[in-house]
Amino acid sequence: MRAKKLAAIAIFLAAPVYAVRPPAAVVESQAIWLRIYPQEAGAYSYLEVAKDGTAIYADARKPLVPVKSGKIDERLVKDLFQEKENLDAFDSSAEAARGKLLYTRAETVELKAVYKGELRSVKIPLSSLSTGFRFALSEALKAAYELALSSGAPRFISAFPVTEADLKNLEAAQLRTIVPAEAEAFDIEKIKPLARAILKPRRLVPIPDKETLAKLDVFLSEHKIRKEKDSFYLSTSRGYFRCDLVTPASERELSAAVKKPAPKPAAKPVKRASKPKKAKHAKTN
Repeated sequence: MRAKKLAAIAIFLAAPVYAVRPPAAVVESQAIWLRIYPQEAGAYSYLEVAKDGTAIYADARKPLVPVKSGKIDERLVKDLFQEKENLDAFDSSAEAARGKLLYTRAETVELKAVYKGELRSVKIPLSSLSTGFRFALSEALKAAYELALSSGAPRFISAFPVTEADLKNLEAAQLRTIVPAEAEAFDIEKIKPLARAILKPRRLVPIPDKETLAKLDVFLSEHKIRKEKDSFYLSTSRGYFRCDLVTPASERELSAAVKKPAPKPAAKPVKRASKPKKAKHAKTN
């Protein structure tokens, strides 16, 4: 009897840990998130797709940012995940991918997904991806675009890793000093969306309610963190991060923007026609 108990305990201890708490790679393999950057600086389209069909779409190519969420067709999800496994972009080195970016003015895509058991990211020209993946991506984008506007979350947050070299380049470009505020992991963990954004860089994380948003404002105030156009910088145990806040546009705001008439061009001043000069008659002697 005792031998059976010991055997049962041994089997339990030998079982994979993720049977109780999945490791990060197992969890992240259930989702793909990416940003497509056109030529315009600062603009992007965001897409996140989970294996169960849940999708989030955001279009930041205009001042008003619609954020949509819901479920898309399982067939489209299956195709996208299958084509992701066939990508060779993750196998190429980061230097090669960066080299391709230096010589293109086309759209680029920043893709984050689990590939061969590892969470990887790559930024590469969209045209360099396989035809199959681009087709599956375009179909998923079309379906996500038709989803209803996300409701409930007053804001979203994303965290982007930055290096000291990145900070120096930004300081030179913006002619100002950027000092990321230090924050302890314990304090960050109190703001769940912020902690999740840092753990899952470049992902669009919803801030679920106004109460959580107020906690974030208190956190920024206590740490004397100044926001610049809805962005702020943090120094954490995981490195430096730029955190961006996104306010989703409402149906009313989007409708008003569509209905708003285009400004009339300024009227050009009309020149008055000059009176014809009278001809001078020569004097006769």
